[in-house]
Amino acid sequence: MKYAWGIILLFACNTLFAQHEYLLHKSFAERHVAIDSTIDLKIKQTTDSVIKQQYNELITFATNKGDPNLELHLKLDLFYSLLQQSKGNQLQFAQLQQLTQQSKTAKDIHLYPYALFLQSDLISEQDANAAFKLQLKAYDIYKNYSFTEYPIKRKASYNLASSYYRFRDHRNVIKHLDEILHDPSFLHYDYTLVNMKALSYQLLKQYDSALHYFKQMNQQAGDSNYTWSLISNLNIGHTYYLMGDEAAAERIFKKTYQTAIERNTAYAICESGTVLGKIALNKGNLTEAKAYLNKSINAVNKEPYWYYRRMLNAKKVYDAFTKIYAKEQNYKMAYLYSDSVRMVTDSINRKYDAHLAAKTEQQLLLGKYEQEQENLKLEREQQRQMRDAIIGGIILLGIISILFINRQRIRRKQLLAEKTAAETKLIASKNQLADYTRNLQEKNHLIEQFATEIEQYKSSANEEAKQKTLQKLQESTILTDEDWMKFRNMFEEVHSGFLYKLKHQLPDLTPGEVRFMVLSKLKLSTKEMANILGVGASTIRKYKHQVRNKLGLPEDGSIDEVIDLL
Repeated sequence: MKYAWGIILLFACNTLFAQHEYLLHKSFAERHVAIDSTIDLKIKQTTDSVIKQQYNELITFATNKGDPNLELHLKLDLFYSLLQQSKGNQLQFAQLQQLTQQSKTAKDIHLYPYALFLQSDLISEQDANAAFKLQLKAYDIYKNYSFTEYPIKRKASYNLASSYYRFRDHRNVIKHLDEILHDPSFLHYDYTLVNMKALSYQLLKQYDSALHYFKQMNQQAGDSNYTWSLISNLNIGHTYYLMGDEAAAERIFKKTYQTAIERNTAYAICESGTVLGKIALNKGNLTEAKAYLNKSINAVNKEPYWYYRRMLNAKKVYDAFTKIYAKEQNYKMAYLYSDSVRMVTDSINRKYDAHLAAKTEQQLLLGKYEQEQENLKLEREQQRQMRDAIIGGIILLGIISILFINRQRIRRKQLLAEKTAAETKLIASKNQLADYTRNLQEKNHLIEQFATEIEQYKSSANEEAKQKTLQKLQESTILTDEDWMKFRNMFEEVHSGFLYKLKHQLPDLTPGEVRFMVLSKLKLSTKEMANILGVGASTIRKYKHQVRNKLGLPEDGSIDEVIDLL
C-alpha cells in the first residue's frame, strides 16, 4: 500500500509538470502571456497562502526543469501579487527588491525593467517621487524595445506619462503618450490616453490642438458612450471659454448642462452650470447667473468633502456670488462671499505650495537622471576614443589617457559644483516655502459674546437701542475669532456696508489694520482700542501709522475724515 501511494504521487507530479511544459524557455512576451493564462486570475481575491501555493508549484517546476528566467519571472509576479493582496508587507517588499537586483544579471534582459516597473507600480500612490525615479530608470532600458517584444511597455509608458502629468511637465506627457498612440500594434481607441494628451495641450495653451483631440473623442464616443461624450463636451466648452469665445462655450455648455440635468450627473451640472453662471453674470443677467450657480452648488453638495474635491469650482462660484451681491448692493452677503473666496484661495495656495515642493524634488530627480544619462553617454564616447587610441598606437593611447584623466577631474569638479548649486537652490526653495507658510499663520484678536445684544438691537429700531449697541461695542474686549465674528456682525448692523467699502477701497489692509479702522469709526481713544484688542498702545499707534501710509496721508492729515466718507 505504501508503494502504491508513492507511485500515485509520482504520477501526479509528472502530470503536473507535463501540463506546464509550454512555459519553458520562451521569450519574455510569450512567457508573460503564458503565465497570465496559467495562474488563476481569481487568486487576487483569495488569501496569501493560496497565492503562494499556486505560484510555488510553478516555481518548483521551473527550477527542476532548469529555466532560471521562468523561475525569476514567477518569483517577481508572486511577490507583486502578495503585496497587492496584503497592501504592504515590508518583508515581502524587501524580497521583491532582492529579486530586482538579481534580475540585473539575468539572461533575459527584459526582466530588470519589468522588476522596476512592478516596484514603481506598488509605491506610486505612497511615494510619487520614488516611483518616478524607478520609472525613469526602467524607461532608459526599455525605450528601445518594441511593444511586441516587451508587452509591459504600454502600461509602463502610461505610468511614466501620468507621473509627468502629476508634476505638470506636459511636453513630456505628450511625448510618452505619442509613443503609445503612434505604435502600429496599438489597435483600439483609448479615451484615457487621448484625453490626457488633449488636456496637456490645453494646459500648454495650445488650444487648437486640444480642440482637435477633444472633438475626435466626442465623435468617437457618439451616443453609445455617455461618459466620454459628456467629458469631451465639457472639455471642448472649457477650451472655448479659455480661448475667450464665450458664445461657443455657452452653446456647448447649455447642451451639456441639459444632458447632465436629465441624467442627474452632479459633476457635469456643477462644471457646466458654473461657467454658464459666469457668462450670464458677464452679460448682466444676475437672476439667471444666480440660478445656474445655485444649481451648481446644490448638485455637488451631497458629495462628501465636495469643497475640497472641487476647490477651483468653489472659488469660481463664490467669486461670482460676490460680484452679484455687490451689484445688488447687498453688502453683507457680498462680504461673506468675498471671505469665502479668500478662504478657498488660501486652501488652493497651500495645495499649490505642497505641489511646488514635490515638483522641485521631481525636477532634481529628473536633473539627476539626465546627468546620469549624460555621464553614460560621455563614458561610451570615452570608451570609443580609447579603442581608437589603442588602434592608433601606444603613444596616442598615452596622450588620450592623460586627456581622459584631466577631463574626468574637470567633470568631477563640475558635478560637485552642480550638486552644491542644486542643494543650495533646494534649501532656498524650502526656506521660501516656510516663510510663505508662516506669513499665512497670523493670529487674530477677537471680542466677547454679543449674540443676545445683537438680536435685541434687531428687534428695536429706535435710536436708544442703537446707542446702547454702540456703547457695548466701545466696551468690548476682542479675544477670539468667534468674538470678532459676532462683533463684526453687530457693527454691520450699525454701519451697514462699511467693511465692504473698506475692503474694496483698501484691499491690502491687514486684519489688525481693519480692526483699527473699525474701532476708529466708533470714535474710541488709543487707550480704549488697546484695551479692546488686548495689545499695547504702541501697537495701536503702529496701526495708525501704517494706515496713514497706505492712505498716502501727510503727518497732519486726519484719518477720521477718510473714515467718515466710507
